[in-house]
Order: sequence, then structure tokens, then C-alpha cells
Amino acid sequence: MATGFEGIAHSTYKTEETGHGRHEIRNYVMLMEPRLNPDSVWSKFNRVGMVESVRSLNGETTVETHYFISSLESNAKQFGNSIRSHWGIENSLHWRGSALRGFPPL
Repeated sequence: MATGFEGIAHSTYKTEETGHGRHEIRNYVMLMEPRLNPDSVWSKFNRVGMVESVRSLNGETTVETHYFISSLESNAKQFGNSIRSHWGIENSLHWRGSALRGFPPL
């Protein structure tokens, strides 16, 4: 995972899961005091989060990085749990939509 947050208030959290033939490590970082321009439309956001997903499936490893901005007062663990919860809801909705249209689940 990327480092270099020295001097910036932040928290980190890591999860590791194995299932459905894949192994996935997720690294979460939450910047507690991002340096945003006070005149920016983004100035009300007080957190910047990053998720790095390292996924291995059938001998192939991929890395994806996602960035988020938030107005919530949270740390990396709360951030990670919120993101996973949101993705779970989204995946559930995709499955229901496919099932209603007669398509097999994703």
C-alpha cells in the first residue's frame, strides 16, 4: 500500500478475505485533516479516504484504488465498514434487477 502520510493526521485499517476462489486484501486510509482550499466547493468535506484492493483469482493479481471524500467524522475502520456495506447493498440490487429481468446473477 502507498505510504507517505507522515505529518498528516490519518488512520489505517486492513481486511483480508478468502472465498469464491479468490483472496482479497483491502487497505483503507482516512486522512483526518485534508488540506482543502477553503474557497472550494469541496471545503465542507473534512475527510478524504482511499481503498486499495489487492485481489488474487486463478493465479492473477489485480490492484484497484478508489478515492472518496466525506463530511463524516470517522476513522479508517468505520470508513471501511461503511464502504463495504454500501457495496453489499449495491451488489444485492444488481442481483435483484438481473433476477427480475430473467438474467442469471452476476
